[in-house]
Amino acid sequence: MPRSNYGDKHCVTVMQGASHVALDFSAKVVDFTCVHGDSGNLTSLIVLTEEEIVAFDLTTPGIPEVPKPYLYSLHDSPVTYLTHCAAVPEQLWSDLK
Repeated sequence: MPRSNYGDKHCVTVMQGASHVALDFSAKVVDFTCVHGDSGNLTSLIVLTEEEIVAFDLTTPGIPEVPKPYLYSLHDSPVTYLTHCAAVPEQLWSDLK
């Protein structure tokens, strides 16, 4: 973001080699984390804002947003925390389905 207006924006910058993308959000960014695939490469970026949680696909050029599983914004109740749980047992995933 240009220095003249970076203070009034809510952004996360993603840099991969020569690619440089600024993700601009309408709400304050609370936290963000990167998800690693089986090979150790980064596969996703998850950003938690005050109004929603957004995931981005880092393996596709242009860093598209992953479609949300819900049809409305979750800003009715402010989200304040994000936790990434790795190595979730397969049985738990089956039970959730």
